[in-house]
Formats: sequence, C-alpha cells, structure tokens
Amino acid sequence: MEMETMAEGKRAAKRNATIAFFHKPQVTGKPFNIASYALLQRMLAHVTGFEPGHFIHTMGDAHIYSNRIEQVALQLSREPRPLPTLPLARKIGSLFDFRYEDFTFESYDPAPAIKAPVAV
Repeated sequence: MEMETMAEGKRAAKRNATIAFFHKPQVTGKPFNIASYALLQRMLAHVTGFEPGHFIHTMGDAHIYSNRIEQVALQLSREPRPLPTLPLARKIGSLFDFRYEDFTFESYDPAPAIKAPVAV
C-alpha cells in the first residue's frame, strides 16, 4: 500500500482506486477496452471518495495478425494527443445512479479512425 507523509509527520494510507485487467491481443480494439475500464475506475473512485490510482493492463499471448500490420504501423506512427478530462459536476453515491448526462469529456481531440479487417 502506498503511503504519504502528512503535515504532522505521520503516515497514512493513500485512498486510491487501482484497477487491473487481463486482455487477450486485439491491438485495434484495445483503446476502447482501455477507455471503458478507465471510465469504470473513475466511477468507482468517485462513489467511494477515492482518487483514481494506477491502471494496470496485462496482456497474454500478444501478437499481431498478418492482415492488420498496416493498421498497427499507422497507430504506432501517430503522435499521442493530449488526454481529455472528465469532470463530474454532482456527487453520485452509487454506480447505479450515474446518468448519461453526468459524463462530459472536455478537450477531447480524437485521431481519425483506423479501419481493420476482421481476422478469421
């Protein structure tokens, strides 16, 4: 557990929500899964009063299908864009109380979509 030093010199546990997920390879679809779990982490942190902590992503059997090499190369050639923010304007006490209107991304600047064939 991470510790932070308080003003009095005492140590107290940080209250953060860390999330981990295991994923099979899917390079072109992975950003959507990462975004979904990051949103879940943000929601869990909000209802528990914690700060979002680490996002741990583990892959198994990582590989690239031969019919997606061009798309992967394009993704890797792109410069990362600034991340958007997700402010929540109201206090929400339960995961079941979130509404569509609660989510407003600010400074969202997505790159153009990359089309990839289904690997069969």
